[in-house]
Amino acid sequence: MRRNATKKGMDMENAVIYPFDKKVVPFIRYWNAQAKSPKIMSVVATENNGLLGRDIGELRNQDKLGIQIHTDLIEELSKYDTLVIIDVLNEQEGMYDKVRDSIETALCLQKNVMCMYCLMQKDMDRFYELAEEKHVTFEYYVSKKITSEIEYIPFELYRPRASVIMIGEMFPDLGGNEIALGVNEFLKGKGYSTVVISEQKWPVLDEIVPYPDFLKNISFREDQKVYYLNNYIRYLESQRKIDAIIMIIPDAMLKYSNQICSRFGLIPFMISQAVCADYFVFCTQYEILEEKFYNMMNLLFKYRYGFEIDSIHMSNTMIDLKGYTETARLSFLNMDIKDVSKVIEDHYKNNAIPVLNCTQKKDFEFLCENLLNKLIGYGDIQCVV
Repeated sequence: MRRNATKKGMDMENAVIYPFDKKVVPFIRYWNAQAKSPKIMSVVATENNGLLGRDIGELRNQDKLGIQIHTDLIEELSKYDTLVIIDVLNEQEGMYDKVRDSIETALCLQKNVMCMYCLMQKDMDRFYELAEEKHVTFEYYVSKKITSEIEYIPFELYRPRASVIMIGEMFPDLGGNEIALGVNEFLKGKGYSTVVISEQKWPVLDEIVPYPDFLKNISFREDQKVYYLNNYIRYLESQRKIDAIIMIIPDAMLKYSNQICSRFGLIPFMISQAVCADYFVFCTQYEILEEKFYNMMNLLFKYRYGFEIDSIHMSNTMIDLKGYTETARLSFLNMDIKDVSKVIEDHYKNNAIPVLNCTQKKDFEFLCENLLNKLIGYGDIQCVV
């Protein structure tokens, strides 16, 4: 699922990421936890936004990761041997020029570059030459566009051989990426072959593949997208041995209210029609609700999406309703993680559907064991001894 080319120079040991966006924090955490090389030591944002000097783990009131946010790329490059370019903020005006200039700067400073951002051929060729001239390494990874390789079969939906684990969210960035990557690590540790389908591209890792571009392409009809996505799963299974497919569902699962519509959950609905979840984790905002609300939500998911909620992750993120009333823009507040655990203990300890705080080791381990027991019990995944 990637195109990879290298001009070899110096070894990559410690790196700075550019451009930084908070949605990649789970991937940075996962990368360093896997002891991948180079180790991510610092991140550089394109602008300050009040984040300068903060630890990236604190952005959602979670544990520090020892990685601070900076805005001076050249200063950070002076400390480390590698620049890692990631594929984010594409909608920001002038981003391609910023990325191209940062790569050129790094190579001229005799720093290695690992690039996951799609470049023009002429720029890529020039960077290969410059890396060779400066005796450094330039690696280029980009997710392969495979639409032409996916058959359009509009008659019968393919049922995956692998178990399908889905993580959906009431709003984006409620911990779905962290859970998906954690489950992936857990299953790999048990000896299973996995793949994670994510909207966030990270092509340097083989186990993380992107959703196809057609999912949000307005030139495709919605029914076509369902068939194409179903056959994308078939395509993945034809290319590698997979025991479990972990899907991080893009966009919010449902509209929150008539004022906060969250795209009406249309993309999650299309995904649910393309492939059914064998295990589903629903990530919610921090909010104290009656138990019957979750039971009603479970029925809604059963009849709308075709699967029920197996576990609930309550994040420490809550809607800033006061801010929304004043600005008409959706914003969030981050509570203390300990507050989440207390709410769960006080209100949901005996809930029929497990309500968990998956940032805590005990709750996350419960989720993983619960997931594995269900899939083995259904015979969807074979026990690896």
